[in-house]
Amino acid sequence: MNLPFLRNRAQDVGAGCHAPPQTHWAGLPQITIVGNPNVGKSALFNRLTGSYVSVSNYPGTTVEVARGQGTVNGQTLSVVDTPGLYSLMPGSEEERVTYSLLFDEPSAAVIHVVEARNLERMLALAIPCSAVPGSGQFWMVF
Repeated sequence: MNLPFLRNRAQDVGAGCHAPPQTHWAGLPQITIVGNPNVGKSALFNRLTGSYVSVSNYPGTTVEVARGQGTVNGQTLSVVDTPGLYSLMPGSEEERVTYSLLFDEPSAAVIHVVEARNLERMLALAIPCSAVPGSGQFWMVF
């Protein structure tokens, strides 16, 4: 999977945190995008799917998971944009949603988006995410 060579397919669905996976993506390999809040996860999701997801990261907003479909190197994939998290030890609703997605929905790849200027803090999540059972490849994007 080589991310710089993307062809976009604009299909996206925003789903509440308790919504089941979208059935029209059943059977497609899934890419799950994870990372701390405000590091660019949704920007990567938008690029992969050709859609636009607006994100609000302040208390009292709804925790949402965005799902879309994209094509990478000719392969159609399901792409999931998760809420930001700091740890796989869920302490907030956002972290519980992302934890549940990682452990309940197998992914062909988990992409961890990190901010290079805060690398030490970002890497604390890398090792646990790379060891999620049922996940295929693990990528870090700076």
